[in-house]
Amino acid sequence: MNTELLDFAEKSGYENMRGHLAHAETLAKDAANMMTVVLAGTGGALAYAVKWFESEAKLPSTWGAAVVVIWLACIGIVLVFKCLRTKKTPMLYNEPMHLYKPELKLSIYEARQWELKNLQERIDQIKVRNLRDALWIDRLRIAAAMTPLPFIIAAAAAAYF
Repeated sequence: MNTELLDFAEKSGYENMRGHLAHAETLAKDAANMMTVVLAGTGGALAYAVKWFESEAKLPSTWGAAVVVIWLACIGIVLVFKCLRTKKTPMLYNEPMHLYKPELKLSIYEARQWELKNLQERIDQIKVRNLRDALWIDRLRIAAAMTPLPFIIAAAAAAYF
């Protein structure tokens, strides 16, 4: 039995898990900040569109602003469903009754090895979750950065037709 190696693996595993959980928090904060910006943009575009729709002249920019409202609202909806909704998060430590299994007649060394495998599964789960959230946040940032395109297309179409 190499308890030093097991001690080292456990310590490293828990530190690794803490890092992934901290990254999950950072991603959640990034998504929340992005939602604030998207809502502010949606509100501004909506105010502009409403102002111009109430006037007699329907300028192409009015139609562009209306499309931007829809565009940003879609970004916000996807952001909520893909990144901001509450999700199951693997816990740093296992529950006590999941560890205490006298009927299995495991030595403490065997129980620690078993828990090390469980820890690795939790690390793998949070890594998958973090990667998925990060990819969606990046995609939605790109979509938000592309907001002038739907405006230009809608304004050009309104001017042409």
